[in-house]
Amino acid sequence: MNGSRKKHLKQLRESGISLGYTHSPFSCIDPERCCIHNPSDHSMRSFPMHWRRDRQLMERICPHGIGHPDPDHMHYVRAVRGGKLAQLEGIHGCDECCCRSHTLIEVSF
Repeated sequence: MNGSRKKHLKQLRESGISLGYTHSPFSCIDPERCCIHNPSDHSMRSFPMHWRRDRQLMERICPHGIGHPDPDHMHYVRAVRGGKLAQLEGIHGCDECCCRSHTLIEVSF
């Protein structure tokens, strides 16, 4: 496990976030990019995470209280469920905090 991943997991433990039902680090679809085990260096990385059980979607909550789809989770959705569903899942109330994250709104079919 690399230093960045260890630091992220330590931050999750210290934040009080409980990850009861998630995949293991060994079964990540893309071990280089996972919102739980190895987040990429996107602009919302420091925002708190929030699992939307109703949408099966990981969000990042910006300083303004808006939930934005996590770019690494959207990478997973595109890889597993396809670009059309990723585009639909990416729809959210937006205050443009995620526009600084280059991957969130870019979807190709």
